[in-house]
Amino acid sequence: TTEIYTLSLHDALPICAITACPNRRCRSAADKQHLPIDAAAAPPSAMSGARAVIKSSTMVQEELEEAIKVSTMALHATNSEQEAAAHIKQAFEQKTNRTWHCLVGRNFACYVTYESKSFAYFYIGQQGVCLFCTD
Repeated sequence: TTEIYTLSLHDALPICAITACPNRRCRSAADKQHLPIDAAAAPPSAMSGARAVIKSSTMVQEELEEAIKVSTMALHATNSEQEAAAHIKQAFEQKTNRTWHCLVGRNFACYVTYESKSFAYFYIGQQGVCLFCTD
């Protein structure tokens, strides 16, 4: 069998060769068992296959860390970029009771107006995440 690996500067995670796997990201054992990654067993950086690379942020450190954590979980748990963006937006709106906007994708550009200390643009693997608040 062939295993395909996504590589970043610091992490490597096999992508599951089993086509029935819902998220296609699994840990590989020496005996080739199918072992899905779960949130309790793996750190957030291992779930996405890469560490976050912050391109631009005005958020305080704690909020930025929360954005990365929520985004990593959303990218792992959802099947599309649109679902991930909706999950991140809803999580931040519930947490702060403010209006948030989120873009997720591999290739996008944006020019936005945002509230002070409420903007983050970062990558998790090859997925870009832009998260900002407007009120």
